[in-house]
Amino acid sequence: MTTRSESASESGLERVTLGDLTLAYQDTGRGDPCLLLHGFPFDHTQWHAQLPDLTPATRLILPDLRGHGASDAPPPPYRLTDFADDVRALIDRLGLERVVLGGLSMGGYIALAFAQRYPERLQGLILLSTRAEADTPEIRQGRQTTIARVQEGGAEAIVDELGQRILGERETPAAITRAVHDWILGAPVDGLIGSLGAMATRTDVTPFLSRLTCPTLIMVGTEDQLTPPDAARTMASAIPGAELVEVPGTAHLLTLERPDIVNPVLASFLARCRG
Repeated sequence: MTTRSESASESGLERVTLGDLTLAYQDTGRGDPCLLLHGFPFDHTQWHAQLPDLTPATRLILPDLRGHGASDAPPPPYRLTDFADDVRALIDRLGLERVVLGGLSMGGYIALAFAQRYPERLQGLILLSTRAEADTPEIRQGRQTTIARVQEGGAEAIVDELGQRILGERETPAAITRAVHDWILGAPVDGLIGSLGAMATRTDVTPFLSRLTCPTLIMVGTEDQLTPPDAARTMASAIPGAELVEVPGTAHLLTLERPDIVNPVLASFLARCRG
């Protein structure tokens, strides 16, 4: 197991041991709790552009998922249910009955897995740049190819190609490009392999969506090629009362590209959940 808890201590993150796993997380703000799950292969700092606008009225809990950031990276395989159970264990340890749970990309897959297993713990659900369908055979094979490359050459072997897939074909601000590359290069090998395998083996949760009863917000960038707007529209049409927001001119990392648009929508939704 790769242990990076020393980094958590140095950065001011809090740490909690959940069984044989130590998770690092940031806990900031005041008000009703909202737990946000980062995408692959990022860490909790993916959400830092949201802090100024959300923390005055919301307690934000931002974990580094297993295999990412300053949290432990157990040996693969991982399953989405492992991540979902980590989230449940964290909110149990924090003494929280219900939370608004949000996730971007892989974080959205985990949020949906959590909703299936623990619907009674949800005050609301936020799904950003994500989809309900399982991987196609082509995408699944691509993940297996990426796993093989990581096993052979570590994160350095995939940083350029994975960064390009995440960022898309459009021109991206240099600061975002650098951040994406830093996240990839900083990810433990076990975390990269485990997360890729978890995504490749996930099932189609579309049939479950109609059973969601909590308030749900779905956001997608109009230029997102990894989880395109059609996938977001499919989820929105299946979830009773879901709110769908398409952010113009943005791709997969809409929270970094356009916090000026994303943050007010999130703040409004969180206020609705409080109400």
